[in-house]
Amino acid sequence: MSQAYSPNPYSFSEFIKWRRNVDYYADDPFIQKVVRTYAGVEWERLDAAARAMSKKASFRWRDLANAASVPEKRPYLTQYDGLNNRIDRIERPMETLVMEKEIFGEALFSSKTSLWEKFIKLFLIYQNGEASISCPLTCTEGLIALI
Repeated sequence: MSQAYSPNPYSFSEFIKWRRNVDYYADDPFIQKVVRTYAGVEWERLDAAARAMSKKASFRWRDLANAASVPEKRPYLTQYDGLNNRIDRIERPMETLVMEKEIFGEALFSSKTSLWEKFIKLFLIYQNGEASISCPLTCTEGLIALI
């Protein structure tokens, strides 16, 4: 890899190698302790749900978010179709669409999902940054609260 200033020894390589193997929940004793302390009788079920969700968020969704984050895959507005009809559609990368389908399929906003379960699952998802997912999740949560 060429660097703009070659004597600069700094690199993200070691961090990125380490991060590839990090499970956001299983490798974070602090968040596990938070869940255990505050979730009460729900703790064992919630711990299992968080571990299952973390496998997706820490690896599959992380990789999809990284793939979608390159400048060539930024969302963009298509105003007209090939026949010059006004369509005003936001085009998003395939990776974002896959994540959106899988994440919204987790029933995060169902009345059957406890507040603690929603909290820990959103916490895990948000570890991957925006990826065109965090904003829709936050807006959905706010809209549900208003409704």
